Amino acid sequence: MYSRSANSTPARPSPNNNSQIYFSTRHETHYAFTNVSGHPISYRNALYLTAEHLYQALKFIEHQPAIAELVMNSSEPQRVAHRYNERVRPDWPQQHLHMLETVLILKFSQYPGLQMELLATGEAQLIQLGSDQYWSQLENGTGRNEFGNVLMRVRSILRSRI
Repeated sequence: MYSRSANSTPARPSPNNNSQIYFSTRHETHYAFTNVSGHPISYRNALYLTAEHLYQALKFIEHQPAIAELVMNSSEPQRVAHRYNERVRPDWPQQHLHMLETVLILKFSQYPGLQMELLATGEAQLIQLGSDQYWSQLENGTGRNEFGNVLMRVRSILRSRI
């Protein structure tokens, strides 16, 4: 678990434009970069157990708060959100990447040690390995790696703030 201590200042990483860093829910290295790592996130006076809980709840939080609360309190937030797929906010397809970026900025801002780990990746390409062709890259190198792309944008935003 990472400390929320406000006293630690991230060191400037030395950029390496040619490297790739892989992370996934199956491997220990950089597991904390995933949406399911055990880093509760505070958002609007509520505590979400993981980034995935908050991300899924954002599909409903403004217009279906009861569903958002079900998601927040679930042990399987993605499954609960999927159950109510027809009630997801209508602009979700246009907003989902921005919402993920918001969630990840909150996560890494609330855990300075985790932020330091992310910034220490320099300019390396961050690649989430998984089975989802949209969010991840497959072991064979195919896939869009949208989660990794958002995480790299978050890294740039956080770096610009220090």
